[in-house]
Amino acid sequence: MHQNLTGGIFNFTANIAGIATPIVIGTIVAITGSFYWGLMFIGAVAVLGAASYIFILGDVKRIELPEAGAAGRMS
Repeated sequence: MHQNLTGGIFNFTANIAGIATPIVIGTIVAITGSFYWGLMFIGAVAVLGAASYIFILGDVKRIELPEAGAAGRMS
């Protein structure tokens, strides 16, 4: 359950960022006339995303699936 919630939060945040980032960058460029602060915004979002991935998500472990039983095999 915890993994599903974490995945949902990350997907929700990514979708919101995909909508908001072009609006924010456009506003910044309209106000300043330069992409400098827009790129600084993208860098800050990238650092925040990396930090949340490291500290919120935690260890990622591989799930080992059992082999299919004899009923699942064809001879």
